Amino acid sequence: MDAKPKPPATVADLIGHLDTRAGSLIITVFGDSVVPRGGSIWLGSLIRLMAPFGVSERLVRTGVYRLSREGWLASRSHGRKAFYHLTASGVATFAEADRRIYATEPPGWDGTWTALHILSALAAPKREALKSRLEWSGYGRLAPDLYIHTGERPVADLAGSDEVIAFHGRLSPHMPAADPRQVVERAWDLDRLNAAYAAFATSFAPFDRPLADPEEAFTLSSLMIHEYRRILLRDPQLPGELLPPGWAGHAARALAARLYRRHAEAAGCFVSSHMVTWQGAAPAPAPSYFDRFMPTAPASATRSPAL
Repeated sequence: MDAKPKPPATVADLIGHLDTRAGSLIITVFGDSVVPRGGSIWLGSLIRLMAPFGVSERLVRTGVYRLSREGWLASRSHGRKAFYHLTASGVATFAEADRRIYATEPPGWDGTWTALHILSALAAPKREALKSRLEWSGYGRLAPDLYIHTGERPVADLAGSDEVIAFHGRLSPHMPAADPRQVVERAWDLDRLNAAYAAFATSFAPFDRPLADPEEAFTLSSLMIHEYRRILLRDPQLPGELLPPGWAGHAARALAARLYRRHAEAAGCFVSSHMVTWQGAAPAPAPSYFDRFMPTAPASATRSPAL
């Protein structure tokens, strides 16, 4: 029997252990560090922030070019300096992702479901893009063109759409498949997701301790959010009563919240000291930054001006 791999012991170990492709990491750094501080960053600052992950200047330049081509980023110049910011569509996507990533309270459930049926007349490329969008929004596939989620679950860019027909209601108690857990088992692969959460906890539990170096705190915090985001955005975030016993997502979320709050001040100091925006030096983070992973909005007196 093969021995289980040892969990990473250092932040450098984590970098080699996780998927740290440049474009995806840049998106994480933008969402976690740049957006709360005004949303724009000088390319030279971004190159500096990406250096602790082993991402070279060439890879950063290539990454922002590709993200611009894909509609995530836009740029403007001041003299010889290029500054990057999210596009309007990027801002909307980030806002939706943030609500899912940094929340701490599990969703409640009133026993109802939303079902979306994709119309058969939709062309194949648009159909596949729509399916990807629904899956990103947490919907599970119950049939080839039928997607479901718990509660009333709108998808922002489908409001008024003629591509789907939406239904909202309860399961009929008179039908054979009236058990909500059976519906969940058919629509989502929770075993795979549960294993990903367990692996996340194994990788990051050793770092639930203070880190004295601000650069190391920033690197660790960003890697943690990067990996957590990768898993969470595949999570339909079902109500607790529909999850299997021993759901690893609960422990993973609690660990992510502890690590984020533990390292936020040191990580924020590193970002602020190296980030130049369109307006100049990086401003203090927006108030919403301090509400991340908080079950209730914190009092302003608890917000550290050092961040």
